[in-house]
Amino acid sequence: MTDIRQNILTGDWVVIASRRALRPESFSTESHNRTDERLSSCPFCAGNENQTPPEVFALRPDKSLKDTKGWKVRVVPNKFPAFLNEKELNEPEESGIYASLPAYGHHEVIIHGPNHSETVADMDTQDLALVLDVYQQRLADLSLDQKTVSAIIIINQGREAGASIEHPHSQLFTMPMIAPRQQRELERIKRFKTEQDDCPLCAMLKYEQAFKERVVAENDYFLAFCPFASGAPFEVIIAPKKHQRDFREAGKEEIDALAQIFKVTFGRLGERLKNPPYNTFLHTRPFQTDDDYHWHFVIMPKTSTMAGFEFGTGMMINIVGPEAAAKFLREP
Repeated sequence: MTDIRQNILTGDWVVIASRRALRPESFSTESHNRTDERLSSCPFCAGNENQTPPEVFALRPDKSLKDTKGWKVRVVPNKFPAFLNEKELNEPEESGIYASLPAYGHHEVIIHGPNHSETVADMDTQDLALVLDVYQQRLADLSLDQKTVSAIIIINQGREAGASIEHPHSQLFTMPMIAPRQQRELERIKRFKTEQDDCPLCAMLKYEQAFKERVVAENDYFLAFCPFASGAPFEVIIAPKKHQRDFREAGKEEIDALAQIFKVTFGRLGERLKNPPYNTFLHTRPFQTDDDYHWHFVIMPKTSTMAGFEFGTGMMINIVGPEAAAKFLREP
C-alpha cells in the first residue's frame, strides 16, 4: 500500500510507502546494546555530582545534602545550553532582510535516576511517576519567568538519537517564542474547532478508540497509538483521553496512569525493536497564551534516516504503515 496522508494536528503530509519496506519484524533483528560507562566517566551517575553544574532541583527522600548522593531525580543546568537566561530579551534585531532575537530561555537536564543503565522501559512505574512529577514542577517554576513563552521536554535515548551522554535523562527547554511545529498545531486546533466543533486530538482519540487498528496500549486515562499519518516507522502518540490543555493539569492518579502506559509502551518498543534509539517529546500549551491545546507525548524510534526527498519536500516517507506497526507492537 502506498498513499499520502495528512496529519490533522499539524497539517503536515506524509507518504506511507509500505511496499518499499520489509515486514515490521525486520526492524527488530539488530540489537542496540547499551555500553557501560558508569562510575568515574559518567557525570550523571551517583557520586559524580561534582561533575555537573550545581543542581537546581532534586528529589531527596533521605534529605541528603545538595549536590551529593542520595537523590532519586536530579535537575541541573545544561553545561552547554542552547538558551540562556543571563541577558534581557530585546526586540528582534534587523540586519537588512534578516531578523534575530537573543536566545533567552532555560535549558535544564532532568536525570531520571542514579542507575546508569535504567532506561524508561526498565524503570518501575513509581520511579517513572517521580520523573513525570518533576516535569510538572520544573514547568511550573520556569513558567514564572515572564520572558519565556513556551517549553518543550525531550528525551534522546541512544547515540543515534543524539544523546551525548548515555545515562537516561530528559532535557527541558524554555524559549522566547512558540516553535513553528507547535504554532501550526495551535492554528490547526483553532481552525478544526471552528469547522468541526471539536479538538483534533480529541477527535483522533475517539476514532482510534472506536476502531482499535492503530492502538498500542490503553488505560482509563490515556491512549497510546500509532497516528494515521505517522511520520516515521513505529511513531507513537500518548495523550490523555480527557481534554487537557496543559500537562500541569494532570493530577496524581493521571500521572500514575501515565507512568503505567509509559512502562507498557516503551517496554514493547524495547522488546519488539531490540532497544532502539529514540526521540521523545512533550508538547504542552505555551505559557503566555489562552489558546486551546491538548498536551501529548510523541515517541519516534530511530529506525530510518531522512534523505534528499525529506529535506527537499518537507514530507516524510514512512516505510511501515501505522496499522502494521501498532499490530506488531501489540502482539506478545
